[in-house]
Amino acid sequence: MLTVSAIGSCRVFTPLNLVRRRKEILTGHASAEWYTHSTKDVLQKIDIG
Repeated sequence: MLTVSAIGSCRVFTPLNLVRRRKEILTGHASAEWYTHSTKDVLQKIDIG
């Protein structure tokens, strides 16, 4: 089964979680479900993690 991890806004997490609930994928971001709104925010969250 395909495992998908993402850093992004709800525009990323909502569709991924819907597909995960249908048991079509696994998600690998369970401990890092941070919503972001810009590249600067993504880089800051990567730095923190």
